[in-house]
Order: sequence, then structure tokens, then C-alpha cells
Amino acid sequence: MQHLHRTRIAGFSLIEVLIALVILSIGLLGIAAMVSESLKSKDSSYYRTQALDLASAIVDRMRANRTTATSNGYDATTYGSIPGTAPSDYCKTSACSTAQLASADVAEWQHEIGVLLPAFPSGTPAQGEIITSSVGQMTQVNVSIEWYDRRANQAVNNATSTAAPIAATGVVYITSGL
Repeated sequence: MQHLHRTRIAGFSLIEVLIALVILSIGLLGIAAMVSESLKSKDSSYYRTQALDLASAIVDRMRANRTTATSNGYDATTYGSIPGTAPSDYCKTSACSTAQLASADVAEWQHEIGVLLPAFPSGTPAQGEIITSSVGQMTQVNVSIEWYDRRANQAVNNATSTAAPIAATGVVYITSGL
């Protein structure tokens, strides 16, 4: 009788190793693409968060100076306009009237918007608008902030939709009651 010799398989074949490397490479490329896309999107969300904080800050300032706010003392109806003239020291070293305080608050708020949010390619800074109106017994405040959103603008350039140009700027709207 003849004995059959059994050979033991002692490892992977070269083909199996190459297939495993290809699968691993594709997985790593997918992860790298996902991280890259995430890094591109973080700026838009950061600026939106900054704008929301700025809008909440001006509403809080208005609540602290409620009498002037309810009489439209904080209204900045054209982007970039500041009602009245802010005191030279922005009410930090001298006493101010409530109207001067409102002008100083809006001037500082507009300045913060210009510093924290990106300007438009034309050089126009990011801008905010405040509109107060009476709704029954309540005063309603509408705050909007616009800035240039580079990522959204790239999406507009790549899109064919007629609705896409709206995305070219970052816009935050807040409606609150005083």
C-alpha cells in the first residue's frame, strides 16, 4: 500500500496577500476622502456658529436696554448702517444715555461681525441688520447676518439649479421677542 503524503499549507499565497492589500488600500483611501471632506465643511459650520452667537449677543444687549430697543433705537435697517453716532469711548469710560448705549452696542456688534466673519470678494465686509416691530403687546426683533461662504459659493458654481445662487452667502436669521 502506498502512503499518501499530505502537504501542509504553511501560510498565505502571494495572491491572497495582494488582494488583502488592495482591499486595505481602498478602505484607507475612503477614510482619507471622508476626512478631507469633513475638513472642507468645518469652516462653514464654524462661521454659522459665530453668526448665531453674534445674533444672540445683540438680542441680549437689546434686552438689557429694553426701553430704547422697543422704540427702535437698535434698528440698523441697511446693512452696515449704524443708527446715530457711537460715542468715541463706546460708553466704556463715561456715562452715556440709553440712545448712545444703543448706538455703541450696534457699532461694536457690526465691528465684531466684520472681524469674525469673512468679507465678500468685492471687499464688502460681513454685515448685520436689525429690525424691530410691534406685534400686539410684544416687540419682535429680526436679526440677520450675511457673510461670504466660500464653500457654498463653490457649490453654486458647480450647480445648474436656478435656486443655487441663494447659497453663495452665509445667512443667519433670528426672530426673538423682547
